[in-house]
Amino acid sequence: MRHEAQHPQQEQQRFQRVERHDEDQLPELFDTNTTADFQEQWLTIQSCFVDDPRSAVAQANALVDDMINRIVQSFDRARQNLETQWEGQGEPSTEDLRKTLMRYRSFFHRLLSTYAPEG
Repeated sequence: MRHEAQHPQQEQQRFQRVERHDEDQLPELFDTNTTADFQEQWLTIQSCFVDDPRSAVAQANALVDDMINRIVQSFDRARQNLETQWEGQGEPSTEDLRKTLMRYRSFFHRLLSTYAPEG
């Protein structure tokens, strides 16, 4: 079967349709308990801002640093799992690679998205 080259804009639109469909199936960056804990910490930090802005910003920095470190650790574990499969079994399954690439794609888009606060 021969694939004809598509216009770059058409190809981008096709990928966007697939991505929107796949986003509902993507894993979250953190489990439910960790997410709730981060949200609780953030609310506490925000409520402290009026009384001690400097401390609130320092706490926010520490929280974001913790979140980033956990994300890095999660991606490191996923990479190590794939490398273990490559060493032990030769190649990871296409499904494992697909899920890994979907996770990277989701993370990539999250990094490039902009936050639009309400109001």
